[in-house]
Amino acid sequence: MKMRVLHIICFTGNSGLTDYALSLHRELSTRFSSTLLTNRNFPGNESGVHKFFGRTRNYPLSLPSFLLRELFWRRPEVLVFQSWLKFPLLESVAVRCLRLGGGKLVLTVHDTLPHYPKPWSRLSVRSYFSAFDGLVVHSQVSADTVRKLGYNGKISIIPHGSYSLFNKGRLGRDEARAKLGIAEDIFVVLFFGHVDERKGCVEFVHAARVFSPAEAVFIVAGSPDFGAIAAREFRKEVLAPSVKAMLGRVPQDEVETLFRAADLVALPYREGSTSGVFKLAVEFGVPVVCTDVGDLGDAVRQGTAFGIPAGPDIASNLSRAIRRMIDEPQLRAVYAARMVEERTRTSWTVVGEQYASFINSIL
Repeated sequence: MKMRVLHIICFTGNSGLTDYALSLHRELSTRFSSTLLTNRNFPGNESGVHKFFGRTRNYPLSLPSFLLRELFWRRPEVLVFQSWLKFPLLESVAVRCLRLGGGKLVLTVHDTLPHYPKPWSRLSVRSYFSAFDGLVVHSQVSADTVRKLGYNGKISIIPHGSYSLFNKGRLGRDEARAKLGIAEDIFVVLFFGHVDERKGCVEFVHAARVFSPAEAVFIVAGSPDFGAIAAREFRKEVLAPSVKAMLGRVPQDEVETLFRAADLVALPYREGSTSGVFKLAVEFGVPVVCTDVGDLGDAVRQGTAFGIPAGPDIASNLSRAIRRMIDEPQLRAVYAARMVEERTRTSWTVVGEQYASFINSIL
């Protein structure tokens, strides 16, 4: 039986969004004739991955050739977009043009609104969402938000798949700690990903100050992206002896080292929709302490993650939660076991089956 032709569209080539798109492509390739169209900065080469889009700052220049390619040459039966990139209104025009080719259009919603919304953001995002035949969201919270924005089409709640592509199985805990120069008996708390204000980087380093370096190491690993005030606060606090800063993009091969070494992952987000870092913690079975925002709120309510309230006292609530995790190893073991259960629930085999079912319901 001939497989239906499906294209996955991801404008970025070296980001968490790309990691998700690649995992989805690998899984859907067993059910569709799948191609992933991504950016030219995608590292390496892989079957079915086409490096098409130019630099993200100039990606609108790639849209005309992309439309011609999809409408008159490739003509896929389904296109699955991975969120928007920068300009939802512009991208909604491009998506509507693709309707002329007769293919069905699906969007994976990773963020229901921009992280720093403008007065017109709700209108532009609503226009973008309405261009699609169906939306995939990762939680009931996101589904409710999309409905409130005025989307009336089909919605499927499909969990965010775990990031198995980072789990090489090459390192144990002791080896990972040796690489990082951390003693085996020190408790390690990891803050990973974009180091910015909305993800609570300042609150994280504030929480670290109440711990001595003899009992806990707080690792901050990722590319910094914050305003001037937060930058000053962060730089002042990051000098605390218990903080180990590894600022800059983390190479893919080093991700496993950090998560194998960690006893706990902290996600003290001020706001957000979806957390790819949470899915990395799931993959490596590391317990998580997080605020109850966006999809993380679902994880807290389901008992998968240890929750703290989002609000003005994030730092103090985080330090108290970490203290409990240090003092109560049995509690830590409970949450580690729940992460292993979550990994089974969000395996790409399960996620791929749900995507395929939703796509076929639209065709």
